Amino acid sequence: MSYPNAVKGLKLCIIGEVIDLIAAICIAVAYVISGTVIENTNLATGDTNLIFTDGIILLVALAMGFLSMASLIVKLIGSYKAAKDEYSFRGAVYGLSLGILTTVIGVLFADNTLVSGSSSLFGEIADMFALCMVVQGIRHLAIVSKLDDIERRGSLVIKLILIPYIITTILRMIMILSDKPGMFSNISHVLIVVINIAVFVIYISYIVISRNCLKSDRISEAESLLNDPVLEEKNTHEVR
Repeated sequence: MSYPNAVKGLKLCIIGEVIDLIAAICIAVAYVISGTVIENTNLATGDTNLIFTDGIILLVALAMGFLSMASLIVKLIGSYKAAKDEYSFRGAVYGLSLGILTTVIGVLFADNTLVSGSSSLFGEIADMFALCMVVQGIRHLAIVSKLDDIERRGSLVIKLILIPYIITTILRMIMILSDKPGMFSNISHVLIVVINIAVFVIYISYIVISRNCLKSDRISEAESLLNDPVLEEKNTHEVR
């Protein structure tokens, strides 16, 4: 069996994750820079640095919103394509659609910490759900294609995705509820990026390996080897 739509869709999902990672790194760098400037301004006189910092935060927030939106749209298209071969990818489509909605809200209310932080939190949850549904879709295809190793790895990957996302969700909730984020906010954003990179490596590695195995030529080759009469005769002699 071959899954051309799933193969093309997973490629778009990979591209979307790369864009998403770039956005996460940008926002972390911006928060670290802004935190440093604010601390220096407290020791100095004048508000020039604060005005400059507010400008940086606003520009980076808009840039991150644009990159996040682009990432979500690319992954949404990819998941929609993959859903033509496996219905489980529909769950990713729903999760990514919610992610687009939260991103729009976050951009429109970028100057409101509570609203933008809450939308970011719900966006993370929606993204986590979408990632898990993509992996689940791959697992279902692997079961049909008798790719047992891919199916087993998928179960482990889902667990490795959930644990880091739970940690980042807790950190985001603390930052939203904290009255004085300060240094904790900066450290948390860097930690979130590090966790996102770890999830990115795990998730992308699994998708790349799975995508290669799901390509029609690999599956056809596996099926031909399984149905090879010479191999069957050899196995029969070995059993005897």
